[in-house]
Amino acid sequence: PLSADEAELGVADGAQMVLVDGRFPEVCRALSSLARGRGTRVVATVERMTDQNRRLGSVADVLIMPGALVQAMHPSADPVDAGRLSQDELGVPAVIVTLGGKGCLVFDESGIHKLDGYSADVVDSVGAGDAFAAAVTLGLAWDWPVAVAAAFGNYVGARACEGTSDSWSRIPERPTIEEARALISRPS
Repeated sequence: PLSADEAELGVADGAQMVLVDGRFPEVCRALSSLARGRGTRVVATVERMTDQNRRLGSVADVLIMPGALVQAMHPSADPVDAGRLSQDELGVPAVIVTLGGKGCLVFDESGIHKLDGYSADVVDSVGAGDAFAAAVTLGLAWDWPVAVAAAFGNYVGARACEGTSDSWSRIPERPTIEEARALISRPS
């Protein structure tokens, strides 16, 4: 793998957003710091909380974390309090706590949002989290509010579980915010 010293942002020149995960946290943190220094917004996903991932969270604009991780960080708190505590502890402007098929919780400057999941005829859930994170990142690049981008992520993640080309045909290539709101406001 690439080392943190070798991290260069050249591949992301001109990008509005950068999406990184916590698999190589020092490299992701270095790339995120470079991106933020250029005015590029950063979305980071983490599956486990390590000291390195805590530092990655400190340079992200949006941090996506699974509900089980948030509960493990704050076992005596209910999910909403655990999410808010995690946001405060990590100093991230926005945190999205994923809840699988149940949706997600969004914590940002506008408040706390509980977003329900979408029904899906699940064939295989592998890749649903990546599809969710990619859709959130696209929504943010299109200047959507975090909660709208997360709701779009819920919808796209559900479609990813279905594993059929018909599932993907229901997602417009680049929806306007109005189309996205209409898409995510109706049952799938």
